[in-house]
Amino acid sequence: EEELNLKARLFRFDENTKEWKERGLGTVKILRRIVDSQDSLKMAGYRASYRVLMRQEQTLKIRANHQLNTELLLRPMAGSERAWTYATADWADAQASA
Repeated sequence: EEELNLKARLFRFDENTKEWKERGLGTVKILRRIVDSQDSLKMAGYRASYRVLMRQEQTLKIRANHQLNTELLLRPMAGSERAWTYATADWADAQASA
Protein backbone atom coordinates (compact mmCIF):
# COMPACT_ATOMS: atom_id res chain seq x y z
CA GLU A 1 0.00 0.00 0.00
CA GLU A 2 1.31 3.41 -0.98
CA GLU A 3 1.67 5.87 1.93
CA LEU A 4 3.47 8.69 0.08
CA ASN A 5 4.17 9.51 -3.56
CA LEU A 6 6.20 12.56 -4.60
CA LYS A 7 8.68 13.76 -7.20
CA ALA A 8 12.24 14.27 -5.98
CA ARG A 9 15.87 14.54 -6.99
CA LEU A 10 18.09 12.06 -5.15
CA PHE A 11 21.78 12.59 -4.40
CA ARG A 12 24.37 10.38 -2.76
CA PHE A 13 27.56 11.45 -1.02
CA ASP A 14 30.74 10.05 -2.56
CA GLU A 15 33.28 9.43 0.22
CA ASN A 16 36.20 9.31 -2.23
CA THR A 17 35.63 12.71 -3.85
CA LYS A 18 33.77 14.28 -0.89
CA GLU A 19 31.05 15.47 -3.29
CA TRP A 20 27.30 15.05 -3.66
CA LYS A 21 26.48 13.18 -6.88
CA GLU A 22 23.06 13.01 -8.47
CA ARG A 23 21.48 9.57 -8.31
CA GLY A 24 18.37 10.44 -10.28
CA LEU A 25 15.14 12.39 -10.68
CA GLY A 26 11.90 10.53 -10.28
CA THR A 27 9.06 9.33 -8.12
CA VAL A 28 9.72 8.46 -4.48
CA LYS A 29 7.22 6.22 -2.75
CA ILE A 30 6.91 5.10 0.84
CA LEU A 31 5.26 1.70 0.76
CA ARG A 32 3.61 -0.07 3.69
CA ARG A 33 3.28 -3.83 3.95
CA ILE A 34 1.32 -5.59 6.66
CA VAL A 35 3.50 -8.38 8.05
CA ASP A 36 3.21 -11.24 10.49
CA SER A 37 3.94 -10.93 14.20
CA GLN A 38 7.64 -11.78 13.83
CA ASP A 39 8.50 -8.79 11.61
CA SER A 40 9.07 -5.06 11.85
CA LEU A 41 7.16 -2.25 13.58
CA LYS A 42 3.98 -2.51 15.63
CA MET A 43 1.41 0.08 14.52
CA ALA A 44 -2.11 0.46 15.94
CA GLY A 45 -2.70 -3.20 16.73
CA TYR A 46 -1.04 -4.67 13.66
CA ARG A 47 2.50 -4.89 12.36
CA ALA A 48 3.71 -3.06 9.29
CA SER A 49 6.94 -2.75 7.37
CA TYR A 50 7.82 0.46 5.51
CA ARG A 51 10.09 0.78 2.48
CA VAL A 52 11.36 3.69 0.35
CA LEU A 53 11.32 3.02 -3.37
CA MET A 54 12.46 5.53 -5.99
CA ARG A 55 12.36 4.97 -9.74
CA GLN A 56 14.07 7.26 -12.24
CA GLU A 57 11.82 9.09 -14.69
CA GLN A 58 11.55 7.61 -18.19
CA THR A 59 13.90 4.63 -17.61
CA LEU A 60 12.09 3.47 -14.42
CA LYS A 61 15.42 2.20 -13.07
CA ILE A 62 15.40 1.72 -9.29
CA ARG A 63 17.47 4.47 -7.67
CA ALA A 64 16.60 3.90 -4.00
CA ASN A 65 15.28 0.79 -2.29
CA HIS A 66 15.56 0.48 1.48
CA GLN A 67 13.52 -0.15 4.59
CA LEU A 68 12.58 2.56 7.05
CA ASN A 69 13.18 1.97 10.73
CA THR A 70 13.09 3.93 13.97
CA GLU A 71 16.87 4.50 13.98
CA LEU A 72 16.82 6.45 10.70
CA LEU A 73 17.50 10.12 11.46
CA LEU A 74 16.18 12.64 8.94
CA ARG A 75 17.97 16.01 9.16
CA PRO A 76 17.73 19.29 7.24
CA MET A 77 20.71 19.66 4.90
CA ALA A 78 23.07 22.48 5.82
CA GLY A 79 22.83 25.34 3.34
CA SER A 80 19.43 24.34 1.91
CA GLU A 81 15.85 25.04 2.96
CA ARG A 82 14.41 22.24 0.81
CA ALA A 83 16.89 19.37 1.10
CA TRP A 84 17.07 16.65 3.76
CA THR A 85 19.74 14.07 4.53
CA TYR A 86 19.84 10.61 6.08
CA ALA A 87 22.09 7.57 5.95
CA THR A 88 21.00 3.99 5.35
CA ALA A 89 21.98 0.81 3.55
CA ASP A 90 20.46 0.96 0.08
CA TRP A 91 19.66 -2.06 -2.08
CA ALA A 92 18.91 -0.26 -5.39
CA ASP A 93 21.91 -1.92 -7.06
CA ALA A 94 21.15 -5.37 -5.56
CA GLN A 95 23.97 -5.03 -3.01
CA ALA A 96 24.08 -2.94 0.14
CA SER A 97 25.74 0.45 -0.09
CA ALA A 98 25.58 3.41 2.28
